[in-house]
Amino acid sequence: MKGQFEVQFNWVFVLIAGAVILAFFFSIVLKQRAISEQRLELTLAGELDAITTSASVAKGAAQRISLPKAGLDFTCSDECSCTFSVGSVTKDYRDKLIFAPSHIEGDTVVFWSLDWQIPFRATNLLFVTNDRIKYFFVHDDSAESEQLVGKVKALLPEQANSAFVTLSDVDCRTNPNCIKNENYIRVKFVFLNTDPAFGDLQLDDSFSDTELAAVHITPDALTFFKRDSKTATTFTPASAYYAGDATLFAAIFSADEPMYRCNIQAASRRLGYVARIIQSRMETFRADAAIIERGCAYNPETIARVATVGDEQGTSLSSGLTELRGLSLTLNDENEALLRQSCPTLY
Repeated sequence: MKGQFEVQFNWVFVLIAGAVILAFFFSIVLKQRAISEQRLELTLAGELDAITTSASVAKGAAQRISLPKAGLDFTCSDECSCTFSVGSVTKDYRDKLIFAPSHIEGDTVVFWSLDWQIPFRATNLLFVTNDRIKYFFVHDDSAESEQLVGKVKALLPEQANSAFVTLSDVDCRTNPNCIKNENYIRVKFVFLNTDPAFGDLQLDDSFSDTELAAVHITPDALTFFKRDSKTATTFTPASAYYAGDATLFAAIFSADEPMYRCNIQAASRRLGYVARIIQSRMETFRADAAIIERGCAYNPETIARVATVGDEQGTSLSSGLTELRGLSLTLNDENEALLRQSCPTLY
């Protein structure tokens, strides 16, 4: 009897000891896996940091690269702290101007850059998207809407997943064949001088659990619409402004109003800096007697105003940003006049 008890006890001891050893090694495996995943995330975050840097300086280029399994997250706080994340690893935007959805997942990601010309190149803006994201450009037959359609079609890269539709295509109240979400993780409606009418607009039920956003673009201003919750039918508006094609696309690709505002403010600060360099170049020409004797005339007011607007908008984005449109045309005319006279140009 005593011998049987000892045998049973030994087996119990072996089982307990074995379970402890297995648990120990299992915990080591899990810990090593977590460390490996974190190392991989750090490596991928570093690589993406380098990729976004190179992509942001490549004018007009669109490139597709493999997407990390963890996906990418982009965010800008109301206080303009902008970051991107790969898993648990987060990096600051630093000097990059990135306009992207809040989350991207899938096999690949597309980076596209566009330079902001006022009319000289102030900086490059970087846009991010992929195949799991859909952009519906809603337009009507008004001249303003069609002008915006033409501008978008002329510049939008083919890698962007888009469709041009009318309001009747979107509204399911009167159209049983209205557009549906075909398994996209994020959908953005871009209303090109077409009233969104969210109070009356009825979307298909397939959009009920989709990350949904919208922006209304007119020739003069922007209105961002943020869905109050993932399944809500109500949206909260936020007004903004744009100046030039690059900022128009910044509104299209931004996750929300803070991302747009924060990055355009940073772009405006760069504009002010570049404008002051050009202003200094102009003053050098104006002080050169040989250049002045050739009949070369330089107007210091336009470029000075561009620099001032850049500084102001770099602090707080407002309707004053739209002043850059007229200033850009004037400065371009002045530069072309100098060119025709064989005078040193400003840029």
